[in-house]
Amino acid sequence: MSALDEQLAMMRHARDRGWDSLLTGQHYLNEGDNQQLQAVPLLARLATEAGEMTLGLGILLLNLHNPVYTAETVASLDVIARGNFIFGVGLGYRDIEFDAFGVPKGERSKQFEEYLTLVQRLWTEDRVSYTGPGCRLDNVHMNIRSKPRPPLWMAANNDPALKRAASMADTWFVNPHATLDRAREHAPHLGRAPARAAPSVATHHRVSAEPVGGPCRSPRSRRSFCLQLSDAGHDASGRDPSCI
Repeated sequence: MSALDEQLAMMRHARDRGWDSLLTGQHYLNEGDNQQLQAVPLLARLATEAGEMTLGLGILLLNLHNPVYTAETVASLDVIARGNFIFGVGLGYRDIEFDAFGVPKGERSKQFEEYLTLVQRLWTEDRVSYTGPGCRLDNVHMNIRSKPRPPLWMAANNDPALKRAASMADTWFVNPHATLDRAREHAPHLGRAPARAAPSVATHHRVSAEPVGGPCRSPRSRRSFCLQLSDAGHDASGRDPSCI
């Protein structure tokens, strides 16, 4: 219970002091005493008290989930957040997660692109057919839709991933170890000039089994960056840019 209570306390603190957004990431089978709550149910809970803050997945491990699950879940979160939601995706890198979900790590790039394309087809096309790894669809229709779709942020740490972000995403989610100068150095590899770059602050809270009210556990903050990849000031989703 302390994990949820502390997340709620941090969110309220940020909301009441004018912070713009809150995104949460995803990992499975975390090591040590990391009790990170799963992103989807956590965001659904935070949405009830987020006020005007933008909520988002930062990031969802797309390869580990069936694309129908992803499409309907993200569309549902977008509705819960009243259209104020960011869909952040990433490739993943931990062997333990790929093994747990039975996903061949060596095929992750190809599957990632296929799944992301399929998710967007389910949001926009009336009927969808697909046959691929872990999913077979025959002329299906999805009723839960985001119109327009949420802004798509994509994590990328190397040149092939940057090219993928440039061709498939609205915003490049720069890794939290990069500096803004380093991010700008990568901009030419994107194939289009970024409209703007903006910093964000990621706060990582280490949660232990101690009850609320126990010894203080100060959050560790680090700066990360995102690059908006639209020249017109709006991303391809049709919504105003949400890059904070």
